Amino acid sequence: MKSRGHFLLSVLTTIVLIFQTAEVGARAVRAHPVCMGKHLRKMQPAPVNVARVFLDKEGHYYPDCALPDWQLRQCNASLFDWYRSHPERLDEICAAYGVKVATLKDTDRVLNSLNGSIIDSLVRSINKRAADYDVVAVSIHGFRKKPYNNCDIFTRSSRIDSRRLEASINENTGKKVFYIELYWDCQFVNLIHAMLFNSGYKMFHDYGVPNATVAGIALRNVVSRIEKQDVAIVTHSLGARVGCALLFNTGANVAEEIKSPTPAQTNVSVLMIAPAVGADLFSNYFHRSAGKTLPGDNYHPGIVYNHNDLVLQKHTKFWFIKIGNLTARDLGPTTLGCDYEGDIDKLRTLIKPATLQAFDLSQKGRHARKCHYLNHCYIKNSAKFPDAIKWCFR
Repeated sequence: MKSRGHFLLSVLTTIVLIFQTAEVGARAVRAHPVCMGKHLRKMQPAPVNVARVFLDKEGHYYPDCALPDWQLRQCNASLFDWYRSHPERLDEICAAYGVKVATLKDTDRVLNSLNGSIIDSLVRSINKRAADYDVVAVSIHGFRKKPYNNCDIFTRSSRIDSRRLEASINENTGKKVFYIELYWDCQFVNLIHAMLFNSGYKMFHDYGVPNATVAGIALRNVVSRIEKQDVAIVTHSLGARVGCALLFNTGANVAEEIKSPTPAQTNVSVLMIAPAVGADLFSNYFHRSAGKTLPGDNYHPGIVYNHNDLVLQKHTKFWFIKIGNLTARDLGPTTLGCDYEGDIDKLRTLIKPATLQAFDLSQKGRHARKCHYLNHCYIKNSAKFPDAIKWCFR
């Protein structure tokens, strides 16, 4: 039954690929933002060893209170625009976070001060709660995910993905882990919509990639202030671009990168699962804004890849027929996660003298899994996945 399920999943993904590839360049796509104002009401309370961080498309942090998602959508999924449109609620939230509105001269200063206070509150809570744990792990989901209210029976929520990843970490390590789950505006449309009206890869390129960079730079404000010196960053799919923007200055937003410190903890393990990026993104791997001098590279990078991942390859073979006219380099490179044209070796060269650990989950024949789903095609793919987890949390 499991093999039949994996076959059907691959067939479904192939059908989606046909529709998406056929429409690339045929029509412009619009943004489909992920609003998370109701996370307190729609999600179960976080376990004692989990902190949740929510970021909008501009990298601003959601407050720990309920906001109407429909109003956020009216404000183009921008928290700051929503605050400006609802001054009474802004005053209430500022009061809850100790922001003295009367002492600030204009709205922009109020909003920036509030965002800073939300960050400070998160950092204090994380450091206090994580003090008795061995390691702090930051999990970063990929493209086309929502933390709640999924309307797509084929897509699991980012919260479910986080839970399954955490279960694998708990099962395969002897470490006591405190988790930080990042939820960011990675865009979302259900598969039927993607097949009939939209191009997933175009949306990935136009909105997913820029939002990922913004989220990564914004996340520095929390991760760089974690007091625990053992930190693990675990990403899936486009979450790798968030992770890269967190870890080093990619050059996408120089002004923000310069003033935002990168993680400077003693030991930062990085495991990128099916990274939807190219090796070229790591050209500036050693360009960091750490705020202090480190004796050596504190990052330890690892990659989990699969040559058969048709979402990253952007084409596949169904029987003897090639489906899809794109390559992994088109509409936002996704070459690293499928090792397209030897991208893993290219990465090894780019980050020397750092050492890259690579875990090949590719299988052949009827055991080959071609889909991109975190749980089905990576966590449950082979006996090698636990090896990657054990390495990351060694």
